[in-house]
Amino acid sequence: MDKATQFIGLSTLVVRLVIGGVFIYAGVTKIFDPAAFAEAIQGYRLTTYRLAYFMALYLPFLEILCGALLIAKRTSLPAATIATALMAVFTLALITAWARGLDIDCGCFGKSDTTTNYPMALIKDALLLGCLGYLLASEKHLTLRRKAYQSKHL
Repeated sequence: MDKATQFIGLSTLVVRLVIGGVFIYAGVTKIFDPAAFAEAIQGYRLTTYRLAYFMALYLPFLEILCGALLIAKRTSLPAATIATALMAVFTLALITAWARGLDIDCGCFGKSDTTTNYPMALIKDALLLGCLGYLLASEKHLTLRRKAYQSKHL
C-alpha cells in the first residue's frame, strides 16, 4: 500500500470516529427528553406538532445508529450517506429559520437555555458536512483502490 492510501485510510478513520461520536452524542442528549426535542423541532415551524413529536421520538435513535455505523468500518459508506442527508436537512432547516427571523433553540444537542447563534451553528454544520463529504469521497476512493489491488493479485 502506498503512502497516499495509508494517509487516506488513517484520516478516514479519524473522521469516522469524530463524526460518529458527534452523532452518538447528539442522539443521546435528545433521547431522554423527547418532549423538549419535539418543542425544538416545532420551533422551526416546518412541521405539525404530531410530526415533530414523531421525529423527536425516532430521530435520536437514527443519529445514534448512524454514529455507531460510522465507527464500524464495514458500514461507514451507507452510514455516511445517511448522515450527509440528515445534515443537509438540518442545515436547510436552520437556514430557513434564520431567514424567517425565528428565535429558536436549534435542538442540535438537546435542550438549551440559549437561542441559536445562527452563524456559529451554520459553521458547525458546514464543517460536519465537509467532513462527511471527505469521508464519502475517501471511502469510495479506498474501495476502488482495494478492488484494483485485488484484481491485480488474483
